[in-house]
Amino acid sequence: MWTTVDAFHRDGSQVPQFFGKWPFVRYLGIQEPASMVFSLLNSLSHISILYYRSLVPASSPMFYVWHGNAVVGFFTWLCATAFHTRDTPLTEKMDYFSAFGLVIYNIFSLFCRVIGPERKSTLSFIAAGLFGLYAYHIYYLAFVHFDYGYNMKMNIGVGAVNGTGWILWSLYHWKSRPYVWKCICVIIGLNLLVALELGDFPPFFWTFDAHAIWHAGTVPLNLLWYSFIIDDALYKPPKLDDNEVKKMV
Repeated sequence: MWTTVDAFHRDGSQVPQFFGKWPFVRYLGIQEPASMVFSLLNSLSHISILYYRSLVPASSPMFYVWHGNAVVGFFTWLCATAFHTRDTPLTEKMDYFSAFGLVIYNIFSLFCRVIGPERKSTLSFIAAGLFGLYAYHIYYLAFVHFDYGYNMKMNIGVGAVNGTGWILWSLYHWKSRPYVWKCICVIIGLNLLVALELGDFPPFFWTFDAHAIWHAGTVPLNLLWYSFIIDDALYKPPKLDDNEVKKMV
């Protein structure tokens, strides 16, 4: 492969992708070393749930919802780590299937935050619908056609609904909850990183491509998100003074 890459360079031609992938320099046999390292860091970032546990009481309404998010996120990024270490049919499916699972759980978390986790009957109905969507998506990829374009559209579509929901929720609470800027920054940051990945380009030093940079950018965004959910759990609305209470009566 590298002989071919050198030939393209000598001719002044742009190096193409090989079987849908850019050429990468391998380290310790790892096929995509930068993406592998950044995926592992993303997985480890979900250990921040331990810091969340140290500050937030178990009685907090979203306590267990965010624990579920941490478990799904940790597992998803471990699958990505395996895939970028060695691309096989198994690791590819692990990466794609778990990634969409995280997207689905994220939008479920949004519903929990908006309508309240105590409304279990409503959330059960929503969870069933989301699980049905997930099951159909996995079935289609596994048994009908492993369509990369379809998979990307599904992830972007569901992710866009999730991001829009969080932005609207943050704007609604902008004046009363001073920490919602963190949520907005995370959503905007994720969208910018997705746009970067869609503008694919050859890897710098044959190591850092758009996908690797996207994975690098999500690490600090994960940490900022944990800061946001901690602030959200500990937030206490300001008490109204007597005059404000009288106006409400």
